[in-house]
Parts: sequence; structure tokens; C-alpha cells
Amino acid sequence: MKRRRVLVALAALVIGSALTGAAVGFPAFVQASAASPQVSVPPGFRVSAYFTFTSYTYPTSIAFGPDGKLYVASLTGYVYALEDTDGDSVADSQITFASGLPLPLGLAWQGDELFVSVNEKIQALEDTDSDGIADQTRDVVTGLPAGGSHRNNGIAFDPDGRLYVTMGSSCNACDEADPRRATILQFDLEGGSLDLGALDTYATYIYAMGVRNAYDLAFYPGTSDLFATDNGRDDLGPDAPPEELNHVVQGAHYGWPHCWLGGSDPGWEVYCTWARQPVATFSAHASADGVAFYDGAEFSPQYWNDAFVALFNAGRVDWVDIVSAGGNYTATVSPFATGFDQPLDVAVGPDGALYVADYGDGTIYRIAAEADLSGSSKAVSNAKPSPGETLTYTLLVANAGSSTAFTLTDAIPISTTYVPGSAWASAGTITDAAGITWSGTVSANVTISATFGVVVDPGIDSPTAIFNTAVLTGGIGSPHTLQATAIISGTDRYFPLVLGK
Repeated sequence: MKRRRVLVALAALVIGSALTGAAVGFPAFVQASAASPQVSVPPGFRVSAYFTFTSYTYPTSIAFGPDGKLYVASLTGYVYALEDTDGDSVADSQITFASGLPLPLGLAWQGDELFVSVNEKIQALEDTDSDGIADQTRDVVTGLPAGGSHRNNGIAFDPDGRLYVTMGSSCNACDEADPRRATILQFDLEGGSLDLGALDTYATYIYAMGVRNAYDLAFYPGTSDLFATDNGRDDLGPDAPPEELNHVVQGAHYGWPHCWLGGSDPGWEVYCTWARQPVATFSAHASADGVAFYDGAEFSPQYWNDAFVALFNAGRVDWVDIVSAGGNYTATVSPFATGFDQPLDVAVGPDGALYVADYGDGTIYRIAAEADLSGSSKAVSNAKPSPGETLTYTLLVANAGSSTAFTLTDAIPISTTYVPGSAWASAGTITDAAGITWSGTVSANVTISATFGVVVDPGIDSPTAIFNTAVLTGGIGSPHTLQATAIISGTDRYFPLVLGK
């Protein structure tokens, strides 16, 4: 596959340069602010380029730090810190946080330290003098298997601080001599650093087995339930086996090399009934890599706690709609964002947007929810009043999407008089000069309300329909009209008189 050829070739370049002490120069990177013309997202979302590197940068992993910056690992041995300092959703500040790292493929923050999965080890980087550059590096785990087709990739911490590392296979399909291969490893770091290569047995650290190349890890929000992507064998034809998203259970075996969903090697049929099945599958050879659970609040609730998976060879990010029931998980998969070059990792930002690292074109994309206020409404109480009675109007601004500014204008209906001081709003500012004006910011997936009262003119003809329309601006599809109607009863007119603004 294209990705694997490129990874191996560039890994040789980076590692060889590190061993000889030679400096490897790569071009500087530049920002890009335009939306990618080829990436498509569902209605209600927008995609833009958060940052674009120049050639030969190859972002492999992304993670947001406690400082809100986006940290990007590059196959060329760097970790960059990107920041949007002016709030326009485009990174305009970049700092080289660390350099000289041998093939960094995984990032995870724990406290003030950035843990990096590099060739044959896990390192922790820290900026101790707050200048934005890592000045302290320590080896956390060393002696991970070297060489072969795959290596240590993604890393993640559980709520109790244990570190999990994916360890790829040495081959496409073989019985590994090294039990650490094709596993997910677990480490308790309270004892300090660990040299795995110096141990006689590795059983204590092998958390799960039978995963050919689990590129990335993530925990289901609010739990210690671990999930991992996995890339299957490449020698079974174009349609098998599917790539996987697995719920990783301690001690479980996920089938590689002899078992896969829908098939097995001859003679392994009975054994394969014991292999744990994936929660979700993707197209064969799509290379399911980065995974992130949506734990923000900007997307609509249908996406909350669901997973997004980067499919490197398919050029897309899939939405995995997950249902959790008593620790058991089922899922349905559908394309979410398409048209990437080679998306390799995903992360959810503190702003609630989904960020996608495209290894192929060197761009970090930002996918944000558009604010949608179309569900807003207006209602009137006492909908059949008599002349001289009071009407109370209730305005609801309902936002299904990202935070947005709004303005709502509402003229006082004809043949009514505003009740002084009756205008009230749960958020924003409401005034009553020449009609009601309500403005402010409505948060993502929140509904806010406002009310005001009017008195129906005592001498109004009836029956009469008082038809009132408010105008709401903000979000996609703006402006929106909000309507409410009251019917004035009390006389014997046959045809109603319609009053409004």
C-alpha cells in the first residue's frame, strides 16, 4: 500500500540521519486560510484549512495541549505547536516544540508532559521554563521491538494514568516469534522508566493480542473503555479483510493473523470462534488510522460520544455512530468528510471542532458545525383574548450547532400597547425602543428565551386576528421568521380583520 511504502522509506531516512548525527533539513511551513476545494462535509458543517505545511512535513499525529495549542508530530522528526491567536479559526502562530525525534507517530498529554511514541521507545517532553519549547526529555519506555513492517504507533492514558501503546506486527501475516508484536501494551509508570528489552518475560505488559497494526487508541468518553483501530492483512484480495475499530478488552485476542471477520485460514475455523469481533468495520485496505471520540458540545447531540476514524487510503473520515449498553458496544458507520489526500489522524479541539491531519497534502483541516437557528420559535399565551386583556409573547432561540451571535427584532403588533418593563431575556440583551430588539450570543445546542407583554386595545373590532412576525438573524439559512397569532373575540363580525406589522 502507498502509505506503508512511504512510511518505511522516510523512516529509513530519519533513523539513518539520527544514527550518523547528520542534520536533515526540511522547508519551513506556511499557513493557509482558504477552505479546501476538494473536501466535502455534511450540510450544517464547514471545512477550512487550519494550517498547511510545505512539502515533506508529513503530519503523523495531533493532540491538543493543556495550553489549548495544537501539537503536530511530523515524520521528519519535529513536533510543532500551532495556535490561533486572533480567533479567526486559522493558526497564525507556530513554534517548533521539539526536534530530532526518531519517527514520531503518536502523541498524548499527561499533565504538563507531552508523551511521544518514537522509534523503539516512548519519551516524555516538557517545557519547564514556559518559553514554548521542550527543554527536558526523558525516556519512559525503551526496548520496544525494532524493524519489521510496523512499529509502536499510538499512545493513550486511561483515567488512572496507565499508558497504553500499540505495537504493530513485523510482517503482513505470520506467527510472531516476539510476543510483544501485534499487541496493545499497558504500562504503569509509577515506578519510573522501564526497559522492556531487558526483561525475560513480557506477559505483565501485554494487554491485548491479535491486532496486526493498531495505529491509534482512544477511550470512550467518561469511561476506561479502550478502543483501537486496526489494519488487516493485505494478501487476501481487494475485498478482505475489513479494517476494524475494536473495543479493547484486557486479555482478548482479535484474530490476526489467522482470523478476520467473515473468514479464516484453513484449519482455524474453530479457533476463530474465540476471537473477539470488531465493533465497527471499514473498507478493506482503507487503512483505518487515527480515532477520536467526540466529547465536545458544538456538534449536534447525534454525534456526542461517537467516534471519527481517519481512513488513510480511502481519503475520508468516517463517522462511527456508537451505541453503548452496559459496557457492550454496537455501531453503524457512514462517511462524514471526503476528498482528503491521506488523512492520518483526528482530534477534537477545545472549541468543539474536529481537526484532521492530512499526511498527504500536509494540511491540518478544521471541521466546525454551522450554527442552525431554524428551530427557533415564537408563541403567544392567552391566544383568544378579549379586548383590553394582556398577551404575553415568548421567543425561543434554539441553536443546533456552534455558538453564534444573533439579533431578533419584533415590532409591537398593531392595536396593542407594550407593557412597560415587561421585556425579559434569559441571555443576551433585550430592549423595547420602537419594538423589541433582542441580541447576544447563543451557545451550541442551547435554547434561550425572552418574553414581553402587550395589552390589546379596548376598542378593537372583533373577531380580529393579530398576526405578529419576528425576524431572527444568525447561523445558516438566516434570516428566519418567527410567527404567532392571537384571535380577539367579542363581536359578531363574520370576517376577521387581520392586523400585523
